Amino acid sequence: MDSVEIRTATKILKFLGNETRLKLLGIIMYNDCSVTELASILKMNENIVRNQVLKLKDSGVVNYKVGGSEPLFSINQNSDFFEFVKLVLEALPWTEDWSELQSVGSIK
Repeated sequence: MDSVEIRTATKILKFLGNETRLKLLGIIMYNDCSVTELASILKMNENIVRNQVLKLKDSGVVNYKVGGSEPLFSINQNSDFFEFVKLVLEALPWTEDWSELQSVGSIK
């Protein structure tokens, strides 16, 4: 592993160390969502959510596609760190129970 790979891994781990970004990834892993939907699910300010999602997009972990009135964000399955991110998210206890998010209607 060279120093570039180590810096990239460090960057991804730093992103995963932020609670908001981790929650966003947990939602985006299973559903494409807009900033408005994500803010509603997490009961957070849209500007905060937008800033965090854009950081994830800039890191390459999240993609976005333009469609409808707002871009939809999704997990980047082609990211070098997709399998690692998936493993981390699946290991978290809160991913086992999506009932609260399902009641909002965004998680299927």
